[in-house]
Amino acid sequence: MSDDIKSSFGVELELLIGVRKPGRRMRTPRMFQLSKGWPIEPKPGGGSSATFVQNLVQQVIDTAVQGHEGDRVITKDDQLDGVDGSHLKPYTAWSVGRDLSVQPTSEEKDMNGFLWQDLEVRSPALFATEGSFAEVHHIVTILYNNFWIYAPETAGLHIHYGRGKEWIPVRHLRRIAAFLFDADPILTQMHPPHRRERGYRDHCPSNRYYSVLAHGISAAQVSTNLRLILDEGNYEEVPAEDSSGSKPEKKESLKFTTIFKRGTLQSYSFDRRYFTEGNVGRAQGEYLPGRRMDKPIDIVTGARELLSAPNALVVSALMKNPVHSRSAYNFMAYSPEGYGAVQLFGATRPPAIERKRTIEFRQAAGTVDADEAVAHTRIAVRLAEFACEVDMNSLWRVILELAEAEVDPKWYNIFDLLFDLGLGKEARVIQRQMAKHRGIRIINEDLGTFEESPVTPSRWSRFTSWLSPPTSPVPAQDQLKNPKTKAADSVESVEGFRSSIFPLYR
Repeated sequence: MSDDIKSSFGVELELLIGVRKPGRRMRTPRMFQLSKGWPIEPKPGGGSSATFVQNLVQQVIDTAVQGHEGDRVITKDDQLDGVDGSHLKPYTAWSVGRDLSVQPTSEEKDMNGFLWQDLEVRSPALFATEGSFAEVHHIVTILYNNFWIYAPETAGLHIHYGRGKEWIPVRHLRRIAAFLFDADPILTQMHPPHRRERGYRDHCPSNRYYSVLAHGISAAQVSTNLRLILDEGNYEEVPAEDSSGSKPEKKESLKFTTIFKRGTLQSYSFDRRYFTEGNVGRAQGEYLPGRRMDKPIDIVTGARELLSAPNALVVSALMKNPVHSRSAYNFMAYSPEGYGAVQLFGATRPPAIERKRTIEFRQAAGTVDADEAVAHTRIAVRLAEFACEVDMNSLWRVILELAEAEVDPKWYNIFDLLFDLGLGKEARVIQRQMAKHRGIRIINEDLGTFEESPVTPSRWSRFTSWLSPPTSPVPAQDQLKNPKTKAADSVESVEGFRSSIFPLYR
């Protein structure tokens, strides 16, 4: 990482947590029969309100995080003073809230005997260090080992990338936007298909296919629409289209042998009707070269437009969705209501619409697997840092790889990209996640040997296979006979931990 880049991040975990219905004793659902955790017991004499559940989970986190803190962006109260710190007041510690959009889907019959409370668990703003990644891993593990939690298809994992208290410089914002716009179809290969389906897709529509820029609207026209003529400068020379010489060399060697061959992984299926819904006719004739009414502009044109955008507000406007605003890679913190109000108009504090000064990665599916949560966080951070660190010619060479892959899927895939970014360990975690979803058992990860399930997994069985961490040990059979003798967590006894912080829980 370059000396002038000090990356930070925040994580938002969407999930459901099990609560026993008052006065009822139901059999343990199949998906939790090997769980280390328990359902939350109703509050004595008071039912099981959402506030009670939130407070309990908050108390567990507050106790568990002590001694496991990573590198916080805010370490002292006086750092929150003034316009450069006040926006981080809600992000100095872990917090637990609700997310009504997270609802159960395809539940097992025996899960109906329990209540499933929606939660959103938010991390503090953390600098991207090993200690911070370890903190996230620790908290997700604690939640998994103390409660019945799972992430239904309605849940997402949102990762915010930033630069501590500061705004991301416009020269870096341009690069990150261009890289994510072009990599979007490749990146979605590692996410479950339901994140690309209509309904779920409305929460994270593709920047590459459905953004304002995808419709061929130019940076110049966006500036006119904003009624703001501003050039923030800090430009870098954008090489000509053929600056990399010729077609990039094809990658033949990988850090380990993936079980997914190039050309076999599914990306977006372009939805012409969905695309047309966003054709709002805002450009008034000033479209980019090659713009069409029935398909998005090409990758190279999009990259060049973003790299030459005059200011952060234009970058944000080009990357948003015309209908839903927030896209898979959300730059709305740099809209006029956020970035513009502070940077340009002298507002004393950021408005409530967007406080974080971050880029939000929204494409990942929800997970309660600590390995997966950290892997996706590391990937988000590395994508942003890579775009900012490499020289422009090197960035352009990767962009051309991505453009070629859109034409020839056998050319380049998500694993090629992860290895180009130096994310071999994360690629292994992602491959395990993808294999589970497809009902594939990996026999030897280094050799790339595997076996497929003789029966195509149902949507529900694929989903339930995500629930246990790939590295979690299976309890011995004698421990399964009596839940009260379950093995202790690697940190401390789960039951002892819970009773120590909340005596009335049992």
